[in-house]
Amino acid sequence: MPPRVLVPLLGALAGLLLAAGPAHAQRDPGARADYLRTQTLTEPATAVKRYLLEELRERQMGTSAGQRARTADFFSFVLILSGVTRDAIARLEDRDVDVIHAITAQARPLVEQALLADLVVVGCVVAVDTTTALSDGHTYGLTVAVEERLKGPVPADTILIRQKQRVSSRSPDPTPEAGERFLFLASNGLYRYYAWRGGQAPPDAVLRRRYSIYRRYRLQDGRLLWRDQTPRQTRQAFRRVRILDRWLRVEPGS
Repeated sequence: MPPRVLVPLLGALAGLLLAAGPAHAQRDPGARADYLRTQTLTEPATAVKRYLLEELRERQMGTSAGQRARTADFFSFVLILSGVTRDAIARLEDRDVDVIHAITAQARPLVEQALLADLVVVGCVVAVDTTTALSDGHTYGLTVAVEERLKGPVPADTILIRQKQRVSSRSPDPTPEAGERFLFLASNGLYRYYAWRGGQAPPDAVLRRRYSIYRRYRLQDGRLLWRDQTPRQTRQAFRRVRILDRWLRVEPGS
């Protein structure tokens, strides 16, 4: 198989892409490593990174060893903060979920996108907030009333989803308004990293309700407008994400 060119990090992951998050999350491996140490996650993140690097080499993906190393380093950080450990990847492999495809392909099914978020919910926008006083590197947020959980624990009926800017050319819905419903893919793990980088230390009860956006897709009449899915296709996609959530929550050896 001829070498495939990996989609660049700021182009391949349209969400730390849509992003969302401050750019330093992608360009500062030293800060990521420091944060993993503070969370005692260095060892599990290293195990994921080794797996990704080996697979990228085996599949001849990327234009250079340096690009493969950067890709493995960044996505191992995202995956481990989303609760995807090396043991979890092994379980997913047994069920034909391709983690490498999830981090490199431009077109990915919803279930693969959900690997890169620790929360996937259907929710209604309650309020739009443009405060910059949170010291989290974000400038814009949505207060969301959660209506349906697909993946991850929901800490409260209402959560705050933050992103770098309100208008994004990469988002299919660049300016959501109060009263609109979306499918949200978001990350509390990454938000905690951004808050840590900003020197913010609010109580955990506050942090656990805040998320960085990964992706959002508008819902209308029971269907995702992304790729113009029918209600039936939308239900099937949601079901796969729920199944993924169950697989990820299985304890090793059980």
